[in-house]
Formats: sequence, structure tokens, C-alpha cells
Amino acid sequence: LGLQHMVWTTAALSVALTIVLQERTNTVHPPGGATALLYAITPPMQTFGLIFVFAPAFLGAVVMVLMGVAMNNLSPERAYPQRWCFDEAQAVPK
Repeated sequence: LGLQHMVWTTAALSVALTIVLQERTNTVHPPGGATALLYAITPPMQTFGLIFVFAPAFLGAVVMVLMGVAMNNLSPERAYPQRWCFDEAQAVPK
């Protein structure tokens, strides 16, 4: 769009569009807006392109879920997740 010189406009636009997309898909997650803001106001991050979306955002979420699963399953008294989406216990009776 050629808005590199208008940092505050691009920052506000990126956060606003992120919030609108999250509201439309019913997946509101405030750190998503922060990720868009960081990308808009930090020129060195813009050189990463789409890798920026994968590396810190997606990969960080995957690592946190894996750590949560590992830590919560160390104790025999706890289980995370409590059930998997493919468990037979979830089957709907016909």
C-alpha cells in the first residue's frame, strides 16, 4: 500500500483489521492484535515477511501447548487434555 512512512496509521489499521477479523470469526485473542502491532511498528520484523507469523506466533503457541500437556500429565492425579476429540466416549448415541 505504500504506507511505510505512516507508522501510526499502519499500526492502527493493522490492529483494527486484526480485531475485526477475530470478531467475525469469533476467535478473539488479544495477543493477536499485539502481534500485528509489533509487525507494523518494527521495521526489522517486516523483513521476515510471513516467517514472522510462523516463528514467534504459531511456533510459540505450539511449544506452550506441548509444555502444558507434558507438565499436567506428570502427576497421576491430573490429566490434560481431559478428553481428545477422537475418543469413543465422545461418540453421540444414534
